[in-house]
Amino acid sequence: MACFVLVHGSYHGPWCREKVSGRLRAPGHEIVEMDLIALKRHTLSDDVREVVRAVRRSGGPAVLVGHSSGGHVVSGAAEAAPDDIACLVCVSGVLLPSDRTAGDIPREPHERPAVPRSAEDDASRRYLAETEEDRRKIIDYFYGRCAPEDAEAAVRRLRPQPLAPLREKLTLTPERFGRVRKVYIECLEDRVIFPSVQRKMQRYWPLDGVWSIRADHSPFLSAPDELARLLEKVPD
Repeated sequence: MACFVLVHGSYHGPWCREKVSGRLRAPGHEIVEMDLIALKRHTLSDDVREVVRAVRRSGGPAVLVGHSSGGHVVSGAAEAAPDDIACLVCVSGVLLPSDRTAGDIPREPHERPAVPRSAEDDASRRYLAETEEDRRKIIDYFYGRCAPEDAEAAVRRLRPQPLAPLREKLTLTPERFGRVRKVYIECLEDRVIFPSVQRKMQRYWPLDGVWSIRADHSPFLSAPDELARLLEKVPD
């Protein structure tokens, strides 16, 4: 059995992985779910340290899974503790060269989701539903293939996103980060990090596997069975 350390993306929390966590726990895997937005201090370095502590507490090389901006955090953890990580998995995740911020995703203008109008002046609340129009737009971006009840519940649980971790550069080296096994799970109907953008990032580092899910940006809700199945393949 494997240990999976699950790192959420911006605005989310460990609640978003409940369906996948249950499916992985059923056969006996250990699950560690991070809650980075709940930290009292918020820098990328803080987030990386918390993830490294969780990996080391797990007692063995862990499968480190980062979704969306969480991919940048798990990359930092892989650089800091390469010997403690069995594999790094980016799920529609940010995967960048050294000395970039999580905001340096290689997007063309047509590959950028529009910002909900009511949150244009407050980036920390950009994807919180403050109007009915926002709610519909956020569901379309994040949860377009989810069951309506799951999408509505998720929108209500989104939280303001600390901005400091998204603005701090991350140093990655071939000697440490480069030697960690890496898998990318791309989401083919993602409207936040478009498939074309995911594929640009896949070219930055050698990967041990690229797997695809016909899912939106939230496969942990829209395709939990398939995501859990792919994650179970990682330790093999």
